[in-house]
Amino acid sequence: MAAKSLKRLRYRLEYVLVCLLQRLFVGLGWKRARWLGGVLGQWVSYLLPSKRQVADRNLGMIFPQWNAKERRQMVNRVWRNLGFTAAECFSASPFGREEVLSKVCFERMELLDSLFRKQQGVLIHYGHYANWELAAWGLTRRGVPLAAIVRRVGNPWLDGWVNSIRKKHGLTVWKTSEMPYPAIRWLRQGKCLVVLMDQNTSKGELVPFLGRPAHTTTLTALLSLKFSIPILPAHGWRDDGKLVVTFDEPICYARQREDFYQDVLLLTEELNRYLERCILKRPEEWLWIHNRWKPR
Repeated sequence: MAAKSLKRLRYRLEYVLVCLLQRLFVGLGWKRARWLGGVLGQWVSYLLPSKRQVADRNLGMIFPQWNAKERRQMVNRVWRNLGFTAAECFSASPFGREEVLSKVCFERMELLDSLFRKQQGVLIHYGHYANWELAAWGLTRRGVPLAAIVRRVGNPWLDGWVNSIRKKHGLTVWKTSEMPYPAIRWLRQGKCLVVLMDQNTSKGELVPFLGRPAHTTTLTALLSLKFSIPILPAHGWRDDGKLVVTFDEPICYARQREDFYQDVLLLTEELNRYLERCILKRPEEWLWIHNRWKPR
């Protein structure tokens, strides 16, 4: 009982701290909030040495030519980016449509519009680069019916708080445990589902990612091949205090083999290669602190 009480107390304190930070960053305004977030991101990293170690190990595997100093500098830049992301989300949490759209710029939006005109669902292939949350809010504020699959936050108070902000901005969210039936119904209604498949998953398949086998979700490939749903890849990056999101040509992968499972794996590999290209362009904006190559 004592352990449960302490856990509940910790959850409440974390929730209160986050709410106070939200008020602080909202009050600071966008530019000052981003500056402070970048500074705090690097400071906080030293309070979480295990996360710094994960990032350093990941970078060492993918960039073996880098020495310890180069990896340390990149880890600092990664944490600075995460500080930007947190500050931007705090600052933008009360924004309306025009304010959100003033912070997000979309390129080649006509690719998504053309798929919508065909009245078919769309799978948006994205990753954890730059500010993935703000990218989703920008799409929903443009009138795109968008849903996302999210992981549950360990603290239930924070989990509810985060999802309430997502829903305020028009994003429909489902937990990974609810898949795949809500996604199938959603896509059949001609709506968009964004899947961020660059994180480790216990239910995935071992597929090459940045040159190393990684457990990867096959959900995007399964839905696309099973229901003939186009995949629209996209990636985002930071540019002068704003987020730029660009769409690339749709992936319409036709079944090539009698073995459906092999087609799923081949398509998943292709999707991973797209993520790799985006990450390697701007490695400082990807989520290296995540244990992507975690063994089972």
